[in-house]
Amino acid sequence: MNKLLLIGGAGYLGKSLAENLKEEYIVTIADINDPQIPNTIFVKTDILDPDLNKELFINNDIIINLSGQITNPINLCYKLNTFGINNILEYIRLFEKHFIQISTAAVYGSTNFADERTPLNPETPYAVCKAFAEYQISQVLPNEKFSILRLSNLFGGDQD
Repeated sequence: MNKLLLIGGAGYLGKSLAENLKEEYIVTIADINDPQIPNTIFVKTDILDPDLNKELFINNDIIINLSGQITNPINLCYKLNTFGINNILEYIRLFEKHFIQISTAAVYGSTNFADERTPLNPETPYAVCKAFAEYQISQVLPNEKFSILRLSNLFGGDQD
């Protein structure tokens, strides 16, 4: 069974992914908060810690980064999408793992239509942070080693 690491997996999307993928993968959630999802592994992790737990990367096949979703305070969003991404990328590159970055369609800015060929035009501090994280990834990893998913607004029944 493949092993899947969800960095920042205690949020809305992370919990949903863990619930839906735990039958097909051994799911490890690395976050500062424990989402308490049965049949998953939780490891308390802060991606801003330069001594990030390298065992998380060695022991997992696929790494999905869901962190950096915080917009308040914006300074934390900035740190997660710069220093945090940098810490993650060190191990992704070292251990040659496939990396999936969850980003946002906000990196396109105001437009009626966007696809993967549309130039980035971030207009908010949050979108700038996410665009910079994408830039860092594209500069460090070869194209075949990463995927970036740009999602629109996420909202679910258990959110305020």
